[in-house]
Amino acid sequence: MLTGYLRSTILTETSQPKRDTWAKAFADELANVANGLAPLELHRQQIPFYVHVQNFHYALGEAERLSMETGTAALIQSLAVFADNTRNFTQAARLFERLASHCNSSGNKEGVAAAYHQLGWVAEQQRDFTAAERRYLQSLNIAAKQGAPLRKLPSW
Repeated sequence: MLTGYLRSTILTETSQPKRDTWAKAFADELANVANGLAPLELHRQQIPFYVHVQNFHYALGEAERLSMETGTAALIQSLAVFADNTRNFTQAARLFERLASHCNSSGNKEGVAAAYHQLGWVAEQQRDFTAAERRYLQSLNIAAKQGAPLRKLPSW
């Protein structure tokens, strides 16, 4: 329904600028939804993710294509948290690595520290305590250099 609405109100003709406007609006809206879902418990995340997971991935691709730093971070984080909550640790680790890389490239050291903290948590759940310790220490070192307290999940 959101796609139809955005296309009918934003796309009046087929052109790249109009398509980009639609894609930005779509990615913005889904990033807002994803940002709201990230801190929730699994039972409150399940239905939105099961129904819209493909839309979240599509919005992530559009946010990356349009260089939407905040939207990209919110979507990656939300997908990673959901993967972790559903115990899909391989996907969670891959997405948190992607979040760390994204935050690092945009100069967001607090986001990098939070992503490494989450990677430590994923490793801990898998009983890989050596990797967990390494990730937690990386996270703490970054947070200490920034002089800011470590936050588990930043809000984008």
